[in-house]
Amino acid sequence: IYMENSGNLGIILALFSTVVFIFFMFEVMTNTDKVNKLDIPININEEQTFDPKISISDNSITQQNNIVRNNDTENFAPEGNIVGNTPNGTGIMVMANQFVEIKNNEIKNNATAGILIASYQDEAEDKNYNPIASNIFIHGNTLINNGFNVDKVRASPISEVINGKAPDIIWDGVVPLIEWIGLRSSKRIVLGDNYSDSNTPVFANLKLMTKFLISSLHKVDTSYENYRGELESIGPVIFEKD
Repeated sequence: IYMENSGNLGIILALFSTVVFIFFMFEVMTNTDKVNKLDIPININEEQTFDPKISISDNSITQQNNIVRNNDTENFAPEGNIVGNTPNGTGIMVMANQFVEIKNNEIKNNATAGILIASYQDEAEDKNYNPIASNIFIHGNTLINNGFNVDKVRASPISEVINGKAPDIIWDGVVPLIEWIGLRSSKRIVLGDNYSDSNTPVFANLKLMTKFLISSLHKVDTSYENYRGELESIGPVIFEKD
């Protein structure tokens, strides 16, 4: 499922296969990645007009009661395509979104990660664009056998800092500089109760800001309790009649 520059979305009771349409009880498997929620900048040239609201970051997206499994197919997207950077074997990927709730899903047998939260790394002309994810609430999910074969090309930031099996839930740890130095705090990733059969860490903050700024102090944070908390659940999408 690919969602780009969208808000007020719900993906509920979905199962997906090689054909990607939304149905009740439909399943996605043996893809590169199953659910891709991206908020990317929109660059407008002088001849184009657009609704200024379109540049506001995605918000209010919920994914619940889905099955996300066996996504380990090699990425075949054309060169230059934004999804061409998606690591092979990604179950759910959230990039630069705000207010996302991932709950009550079965996420298993995804080679790189069950859930991957990342920032948008390329330059953006839109000054209002926010490239960093925040208010991502993950709870009530079943996480089984994810991260068993990390894509060393597209997910090299993971394979470079984690040896062996990767955690089910991975966050790149990129935050605004003011947060990194401790002058401001924000709820970026919030973890509720999730079930995992793993005897290795379930969650990892890769701390990539520290890795690139002061590599000698870099250490991956795998403490689940450091991110435990609760956010208000996102309500249903209501369509108003004309």
